This record gives sequence, C-alpha cells and structure tokens, in this order.
Amino acid sequence: FPDKETLWNTPFFNPITTWIEVDALLNLLKLEKDDLIEAAYGNPQKRAKCNKAVNDLAKQLPDYVVLKHISEDMGNGIRYNYPVIQFEKLFGDLIGLLNTLYMIVPKVYRHTQMKSVDHIYQIMADRSLEILKPQIIIK
Repeated sequence: FPDKETLWNTPFFNPITTWIEVDALLNLLKLEKDDLIEAAYGNPQKRAKCNKAVNDLAKQLPDYVVLKHISEDMGNGIRYNYPVIQFEKLFGDLIGLLNTLYMIVPKVYRHTQMKSVDHIYQIMADRSLEILKPQIIIK
C-alpha cells in the first residue's frame, strides 16, 4: 500500500462495490435461470449441470496461494500461531471474463453509498446525483 501522503493525493478510491448482471454471469456459465431454479429445488441433473458449469469456469481462473499465520487465543495469556496456506481465486480475474464497465468516482465522494438501488434513489432525492454526475466517468 502507498504511504499516507501518497494515498491522500490519489484522486480515486476503489471500494470494490461490484454489481453483476445475473444474465451475464449465467451466460458466462452457459446456464439458464431455469437450471438454477431446478437445481435449487433438488433436480439432480440440474445440480450436476450447475456444478460442472462452475467447475469449468473455475478452471479458467488462476489459483493464488497465500501463506499467512492465524492466531488462536487459548485464554490465560496463551496464544498459538499456526502457519496456514489459503488457496483462492480473485474476483478481478472473474470480472475480466465478463463485459465490464467501470464507474470512476472522485475520492471526495467515496463515502457516498452506491451499494443498492435504494442508495441511487437516495442520491437522486437529495440532489447528490447532480453533484456526482459531472464527476463520474464510465469506462
């Protein structure tokens, strides 16, 4: 991470608020909504189809290995540290497979919540959108 001075001079902030269109994700997985619905209701063929689709997609994404330590507090001032390996796939790699748009908002507005449709309605109602709109860049 950059030092504090560099961080505060950075004009943009990434809150990693992400919205994914379900249809785009289903298209990437080569699934239909009915496949998910039937799988959720216990159809074994549809469950197998959904599992295969997710596993096939996962094979397209790189694996990352994170070495770290976790700490367990045993009480009475006793703490054990354990080395662990965490395997993960990064969300950014998945996004790279979708047709994406990015909304760049100046850091001064970084605390403006945009995590639900209600938040959009709120900034429209209190006229914050009029302030934000000229500042927003869609890429």
